[in-house]
Amino acid sequence: MIISIITPIYNESKNIKRYFDAILNLNYKKEDFEIIFINDGSKDNSLKIIEEIKENNNNFNIKIINFDKNKWRAIAREQWAKNAKYNNLLFLDTKCEIFSDALNIINNKNYSPIVWNALQKQTNLVDKFLYIIRKKLFENSFWEKFKDIYINKENFDDISKWTGILFIEKKIFLKNIPKEKGEFISDDTKLLRNIIKEKNILKTSDLKIYYNVREWFIDNIVHIYERWPKFIDFYYNKKSKYFWLINIIILLSIILIFYLFINLNILFWINILFIILWIYFSSNIKEFWIFILLAPILFTTFTLWLFKWIFLKITGQLWK
Repeated sequence: MIISIITPIYNESKNIKRYFDAILNLNYKKEDFEIIFINDGSKDNSLKIIEEIKENNNNFNIKIINFDKNKWRAIAREQWAKNAKYNNLLFLDTKCEIFSDALNIINNKNYSPIVWNALQKQTNLVDKFLYIIRKKLFENSFWEKFKDIYINKENFDDISKWTGILFIEKKIFLKNIPKEKGEFISDDTKLLRNIIKEKNILKTSDLKIYYNVREWFIDNIVHIYERWPKFIDFYYNKKSKYFWLINIIILLSIILIFYLFINLNILFWINILFIILWIYFSSNIKEFWIFILLAPILFTTFTLWLFKWIFLKITGQLWK
């Protein structure tokens, strides 16, 4: 099997070397895959790094495309999917460390599309917090080893998935690209949703990557803040199991903001709420303290973006 590995890059200078070191260790014929780097208007020295990689590794088939301005990852991926040399596409995020046997496993699976199992190293507080949440929400598809699952219309919201590492045939990918594109559009999840209308998506723990989160605490918080609108864009509809949960959060946020101005005793009930959530999500005292520290911060970022998203939706600015 011959494969085009497509990697959009935006300000990833800290991750590119680690990403490519994992590529170097792939147990697969170099002539059977190409690597397409898409520099999506990076403001750091990402472009310089990938140019040096190409220059110093002429035994690999490496292509580079450079956008002067950021066009968002979905547009960058579509641009090079159309021009990829091979029909089998592997979208791979630069924060991923691919395992050496990955391409051989893809070949043996003989199936497309496939989403992979992202393992977290839990190297910082935010990473540990997200691990606590995901292991509870996606307990059947999050652990290091689980039985192969085919994602379909019925279980779509119950399986962890993302397009940061996605193996798919070019024709299926191009056919199911969402028409709406923009900064606040959940293009990743909408792409996967479109695909399952045509074909089930395989999630397997046989295919693993390490996903490296951002190094600094504030960078992770900012990233989560920026990701919230994409979550809301897809899941804030009556068919989603999260629809009423989002409405409850909106209502609670309004009540809490109102009462904070007139009665600080509401803080007691806020703490009670977070303790109840800890009991649900956490399984030990260590997870308790992580949850207590970060839940209020992430709840606040979600609430702020929720109100901004509503404003953009009402004013018609969401897709600009």
